[in-house]
Amino acid sequence: SYTLRLVSQLAKASPAQKSALLRVLGVIGGTNALNAVRGAVNDSNAQVSDAAVRVLCSWRTADAAGDLLVLSKDSPIESRKTAALRGYINLVRDDRLPIEEKIAMCKQAAALIQRDEEKKLLLGALSTIPSAEALSMAMAHLDAPATRDEAAFAAVAISEKIVEQNPGQVAEALQKVLKATENRNVRNRARQV
Repeated sequence: SYTLRLVSQLAKASPAQKSALLRVLGVIGGTNALNAVRGAVNDSNAQVSDAAVRVLCSWRTADAAGDLLVLSKDSPIESRKTAALRGYINLVRDDRLPIEEKIAMCKQAAALIQRDEEKKLLLGALSTIPSAEALSMAMAHLDAPATRDEAAFAAVAISEKIVEQNPGQVAEALQKVLKATENRNVRNRARQV
């Protein structure tokens, strides 16, 4: 296949060529491409290794989740940890993942998050999950000024998806959202739910 031909080119390519090939493999995706990118993360050439990490962090399917989680925990390079964590959180949006797995990934990510930017990213991912547990996780960020607006938005977005199964929890959550946010759009959506 085309992917395997590209992978075979990696071995004899120069660092600049390897970096370009890795980017192409990232666009193509699939198991063979991911395995090649995985292998290049630990390349002895820093340029190649950096390129592989960048490609891995922008991977679009959840089969890269394990690699990104390991990088976000164990990379000795702080910027790689942050990029890997962001890439990991973005994978929560993969529609093929079951809800339980999305929640588990959000919990893993939450344990590693140290900065408000990643909290906001996590809240964005949570907003896509139709689950009472996702609502509880979003509500935990409602009291912090730095994440209040994102938490309110996420809570409303989740509530819209689960109101029929969880009317009590949704009503209680949205009362708190209405008290916490000044955002007119979020308040209107909360009232409608």
